[in-house]
Amino acid sequence: MSGHVLFAGEKGAFGEEFCRTYLAKRTPLGVASFAVVVEGVAEGRAECGVVPTRNSRAGPVDGVSELLENTAIRTVDHQWLAVRMHCLAVPSATLDDIAEVRSHPMALRQSFDFLNRHCWNRVEVGDTALAARQVAEEGNPRIAAFASRAAAQAYGLSILAENVHDDAANRTEFAIIVRRDSAAA
Repeated sequence: MSGHVLFAGEKGAFGEEFCRTYLAKRTPLGVASFAVVVEGVAEGRAECGVVPTRNSRAGPVDGVSELLENTAIRTVDHQWLAVRMHCLAVPSATLDDIAEVRSHPMALRQSFDFLNRHCWNRVEVGDTALAARQVAEEGNPRIAAFASRAAAQAYGLSILAENVHDDAANRTEFAIIVRRDSAAA
């Protein structure tokens, strides 16, 4: 089966990484939220979609189980993705410069120990890759993002600290969803 797969987030999001790892024959399309993924699949705008359901360290992803109760969709598979979270900033920045870190709430929860070693203001945004894009666009060396290596590459950011997540085996489970009436297994 080929076609499009929806994920929540921007270029460099972990949802996109999941799509490229497990659904490589489909074209990943980023959308605004997990709800838009479910809605898009239910309405037939894409063959399938992926949503994170839980993280090995931070637990269930808020609101996703309720979204998966939508009777117009069904879950066809669950797979785990190793999640490697890095501290990203503009190339001129150093760790000592950072005063604020931005990321998705789940990413911040996965990096609790690292954050407690730094007195940084924590700002929650809707997506790890969105945080990276904001850091790149603002160009402020005092602001960092916790996101993927792919996000660093996509937005021209430097990795100030690798693997800032608490658990060396950090991973997130994703559900692959299709329309209820889809022949996809």
